[in-house]
Amino acid sequence: MEVPKYCYRLLVLLFVLVPYVASDETNCGPAKTLGVTFPPGDINIQREEPLEIYCTLKIQPPRLHPDVIPKHYNASDIFFVVDGEEIPKDYIYIVNETTVKLRVDKPPSWKSMSQCAVRLEDNSSRLVCLNYVMVGEKPQKLSNFSCISHNWESMNCSWIRQPNNVPTNYTVSYALNKHNKRYGCPDSTIDRDYCVWNASSTPPYRLPYASYSFFIQGQNVFGEIKQNITIDHYASVIPSKPVNLSLVGSTSESLKITWTVPVAIKNFPPGLRHKIMYQSKFDPIGAWQTVMPKLSDTKFGVFEYNITGLKYAGTLYDVRVLLKSALADDGKWSEPATITIHTNSTVPGSPPKTCPGAFEIRSTSTTYRDIYIYWQQIPNYLENGDNFEYKIVKVVMHGDHGPMTINPSPTLVTKTYALFSNLLSYRYDFSIVSSNIIGYSESSSTITVPSKENGLPEPSDFVKSSYEGGIWEINWKVDPSISSYTIFWCDNKQDRPYECQGFLNWTHVVIGEDTKEDTAAINITLPDKLYQIALSANTNYSSSGMVWASCTLLSGNVYSKLKDFEIFPGSDFIDVNWTFDCVKPTKTNGRGFQLHYCPIKDPEKKNLTCKEREIVIPINPGNDHVRIKGLKPYTTYSVYFARTGKMKIPLKEPLLGTTLEAAPDQPPQNLKAVQVTNTSITLSWKPPPSINGILKNYFIYWNNNFTIVTDKSPTVQVTLTNLRSYCEYSIKVQACTTNCSANSTVLDIKTGIGIPGIVESSPTVKLKPLNDTNFSMEATWNAPREPGGPIKYYDVRVKLSDGSSIQKETLYKSRNTSLQMPARECPDIGGAKYYKVQVRAVNSDEDGNKLSGPWSPEGEGNCVPILPNLALMVFVSAVGILALLAICISVVYVIRCLWLRCKAMQNVSVKLPPQLELNNVFQSKNKGAMDQLASHTIPSQLKQVDIKDTSPPDQQLLLDQKDKEESLESSPEDCEEAHGDQESSGCGSGHDSVSSSITAGTHITDSGTEADERPSTPDVFGENPRRKEESRQRNVSMSGSNGEGYSRLAAAPTSNGGYVTVAPASRGYVSHPPLWSSQNQPKGYVTVGPPVNVNSTCG
Repeated sequence: MEVPKYCYRLLVLLFVLVPYVASDETNCGPAKTLGVTFPPGDINIQREEPLEIYCTLKIQPPRLHPDVIPKHYNASDIFFVVDGEEIPKDYIYIVNETTVKLRVDKPPSWKSMSQCAVRLEDNSSRLVCLNYVMVGEKPQKLSNFSCISHNWESMNCSWIRQPNNVPTNYTVSYALNKHNKRYGCPDSTIDRDYCVWNASSTPPYRLPYASYSFFIQGQNVFGEIKQNITIDHYASVIPSKPVNLSLVGSTSESLKITWTVPVAIKNFPPGLRHKIMYQSKFDPIGAWQTVMPKLSDTKFGVFEYNITGLKYAGTLYDVRVLLKSALADDGKWSEPATITIHTNSTVPGSPPKTCPGAFEIRSTSTTYRDIYIYWQQIPNYLENGDNFEYKIVKVVMHGDHGPMTINPSPTLVTKTYALFSNLLSYRYDFSIVSSNIIGYSESSSTITVPSKENGLPEPSDFVKSSYEGGIWEINWKVDPSISSYTIFWCDNKQDRPYECQGFLNWTHVVIGEDTKEDTAAINITLPDKLYQIALSANTNYSSSGMVWASCTLLSGNVYSKLKDFEIFPGSDFIDVNWTFDCVKPTKTNGRGFQLHYCPIKDPEKKNLTCKEREIVIPINPGNDHVRIKGLKPYTTYSVYFARTGKMKIPLKEPLLGTTLEAAPDQPPQNLKAVQVTNTSITLSWKPPPSINGILKNYFIYWNNNFTIVTDKSPTVQVTLTNLRSYCEYSIKVQACTTNCSANSTVLDIKTGIGIPGIVESSPTVKLKPLNDTNFSMEATWNAPREPGGPIKYYDVRVKLSDGSSIQKETLYKSRNTSLQMPARECPDIGGAKYYKVQVRAVNSDEDGNKLSGPWSPEGEGNCVPILPNLALMVFVSAVGILALLAICISVVYVIRCLWLRCKAMQNVSVKLPPQLELNNVFQSKNKGAMDQLASHTIPSQLKQVDIKDTSPPDQQLLLDQKDKEESLESSPEDCEEAHGDQESSGCGSGHDSVSSSITAGTHITDSGTEADERPSTPDVFGENPRRKEESRQRNVSMSGSNGEGYSRLAAAPTSNGGYVTVAPASRGYVSHPPLWSSQNQPKGYVTVGPPVNVNSTCG
């Protein structure tokens, strides 16, 4: 067929107009761009159709650099990016200088952005324009279109769209039966893949129609499609779960239930199907029993069914009821209504199972024993009710008088055993039943425990061994008198010594009479769990009872697990003690054990890696201890037991033991003197190679001294100071932990020459005349106590003084401790001359430097002038004698004046208180009145005076006054001083008495430091005066040790009241004792005070 000419013309016109149309659009979008694309906007391409996009550059990109002439960009600089990838140049064609075309014959299933851009000279790019490219196809049919009616109340239809990059819209509608009217979805299906109709939707859900005819129409830019689907309405209904499911009756084997269908579906035209599912708590999970009962419809939708033939009484059952449409398949059952209910309880199905020998005897004494009886638990499904337990309902004791039923209470009852404590040694029969809330099992089991004398011996050397695959080997020593053995195993979470709490089972082993083996080895295979295993020996008439294996041997071992494992470190050894539970009674060469030990790397971080080669010690059978010797002190070792063989698996966790500290093996190293001065030595050394503990300190010993150094540096440096100069020192060092190492090598060092010490004593200076015109001066001194080195010489400084100033100073040198020099100034007698001499020692160090010590204290010598003649010497001597004689005369004169003064003071008259005043006439006319008083003799005696009862009131007043003043002025020490034996001076006592009499009025003195005694009554004064020496007062002292109650006075009569004379007081009033003392009174004046108060603290 020939193509018309107008077609070619149309193509040429389009080719010419394309650039023009593109140039008519100045922008690609709202913002200003560099160019445009054609076709503009979104581009939809049907699959298998070519894709063409024109891109035109309208504006040149801006300059990259203002000073550089910009490049003129053209079509060769334009490129495309689609779906994040740059399109190869093979698909890009240049149309003109500014336009290119992208052409892809079969584009992939794109749904992404296409970008047209220009590549700049710095390899960056600028966007020219962009389009959204979608490569798709015509609408496709919907898949998986289905509808579900929920409880015949609403219908939900859903579907799946075929993938399409081009937007496609679907509309869904339905028609009922053969009606032509269509009803659409209540909501738009543009963005949805489902549609829901219910009673409130528009249009509403229409119930009474058996089928729905759906019409589906899909549209997009490439075309449309129509689809018809018919749905069986009633077969699509899924009911809600039944309501009011409950139990209406039950037995131990049946459960009668009732339920109601939901109201909305009671009148469902096709009808409903019912399914009942149930399972007990003893059934495996998911093992449901299913019943499809044929039930007739009821008026009110209530249904009832009796589930019979149930296996387990008193058991919890989970019962479920489901509904579905009679027209629906099995995938459209409703949710289940669920109820959990019990069957009725009944007595347990059986008693516990027992066997001969299922008991254990533990003797508590020779008379009593504890008995454990064991049984096998019945299955849980035979318990048949709550409060299940095992009971011993009957105990028959076969005593001396025959069988007798007793009622001992068990100490403990569990699901596996019962304990009876302190039973006698007789035979017992125990009857055991199963019990629950209903009652006892119909039958019972019996265990017979033989008497002590008829019991069999327990199996010996009983050991169990565990192997892989659940294999257990039981070993014991065979007794020829035993006919059979019973092996028990208890499924328990813990091994012995914990009691068996799990399921108990057993097997019987018969030993042939012709067996020659003395040991038995029986293998049993059990599930891979932990088991406790026991063994009993039996005959036809008796049993030994159960013996539990106390240990488990692993795979062919001869020894059991470690029971005890202890270590006891010393300083260079570790004692290891251990105990095995048991040993297999076999002669086979099974694997034994080895002891492994080694020092570990880091004890603090629990790094058990050996830092040295591990050492292995074989363990001989029967040994229970070993000593590991030759260890390093203060080192942590890992010690553990392992079985012999390639696999060194520790039997227990390794024990870490640190050996004790010890003294370092070697003394400090490289002891040397770093620096030596005249007063110090700086030492350095290195620690011992092996400390053997925690280094606490170093001891440095030199001569008779030591010091402690706590520096723990890798190189220790210490300076000994305050040393003596030029002295030999022997130095040694020890390193100490808990003990100290040996001494280091002795370092002998002499300190350098230093400044000498002071010459402590003053120099001795002697001046002596050699003749009339020359004097010689000699100075001697002691060497300094601290010479500081070999003294090179002494500096001697001589100062000439006249007593007020230094007139001349001269410096001498001497290599000895004495120096003799002329004293030329001594002949000059123009004044006194004194020579002051000081000395200091001088050393010289190794460099020749002068080291001068301090100056000594000054020694002094004075010149002895030569007298001109003998006459002068005689004259001076005479003048001195006369002056001495004048001084002696003056001293004698002064002493005589003082003595006369004292005598005059003794004649001072005494002033007495008014109560003690004598008659004035008597005193004036009778000069010897005092002598007359003194003539009254008083016998010397001791007598206690009860002043408290006989003192008159005025006496008590004087006592009160006395106590008041004594509290202010006196003290017990004053009183003791007043009553002492020392005599006071006559002059001092008289003066004190006069001053006291003037102020107090109650003191009386006489001129002879003597006090006259006042008689107790006025009749004491007679006409005959007493002798003066008789009136002299004696010393008064306390007769008792406490100074109370008695006083003594020569020839004193008994006095019942009035005033008494006491010894002189130091100040104020003094208290006096109630009786006069016969001891001598002190000389001087006596103070008469108030009457004695027996409660006074002073005697």
